Amino acid sequence: HAVIFIIAMLFVFSGRANVQTAFLQEISSEAFIVENGAIATEVLTPLSALRYDVALLLMWGSGLIAHALGVFYKSGNRYHKRRRVLQETMTRRFGDEWANTVDERTYKRQRRMIHRQFDKRLSFIRHFIGAILFALAIRVVWQPILEMLTVVSQNEPQFPLIILELPVPQLALIIALISVLIHGIVLAIGSALGEDARERAIDREVARELEYSTINGVDVSRRGQPTETPVPEDVPEDSLFSKPKREDSTPQVRLNSDGEFTESFISEMNTDTSTSSQDYHSTQEN
Repeated sequence: HAVIFIIAMLFVFSGRANVQTAFLQEISSEAFIVENGAIATEVLTPLSALRYDVALLLMWGSGLIAHALGVFYKSGNRYHKRRRVLQETMTRRFGDEWANTVDERTYKRQRRMIHRQFDKRLSFIRHFIGAILFALAIRVVWQPILEMLTVVSQNEPQFPLIILELPVPQLALIIALISVLIHGIVLAIGSALGEDARERAIDREVARELEYSTINGVDVSRRGQPTETPVPEDVPEDSLFSKPKREDSTPQVRLNSDGEFTESFISEMNTDTSTSSQDYHSTQEN
């Protein structure tokens, strides 16, 4: 992207003078005047000074910067930071053995949540840079356009003169900054009341629960701390989890108020014993 941008800008800047000269010659030619009238030449002449090269540099440059920021924040140490935050969150919520107990759907949902939090900050930075460069591009091209509109107003009685009095570059800057401000407010509200707030509430609830119980067989005194054997950074994210372990099918002992086995427990034991006996006889016959 950067190489194409540089080559294109060199071509545009080096050829601007020739393009503007050719444009001025075209609108000043006798054939053009005969076909469109002298007024058309007078109206279009200010556009020969339009710095379209600088405007293109600013507008395309904002896209290049946004692309570069995306690559920067999704690679290197920034990428590993995302993974560390994800692993710490999974450990805090599901214990040190989360890789053996959490299913794929839960893991991917949490991963999208973490990535979305980082991407929100990135989108705000991109928006701010794009807004500033857009306002600068408007300032660059406005003066020739204003001169063209002035010529139009001198030849068109019904032209709204208020347009000539508008501080268009300043208005463009104000509108761009207002859009950035709204974006920031939306992010702040979302952080305070939206998805981020819900995630913080979940973390607080898990922390309270850990004060009274042991979850997934993990010692509560170690819960929420990094695992003793951290996951290597070269391991793919999708391989950090496995299917939940199968639970033991042995019936759990249940006692009534007199300390005797409950009827449901006795029934389950009889069923289990009958099944085991059938399996044994089947094995002997084979």
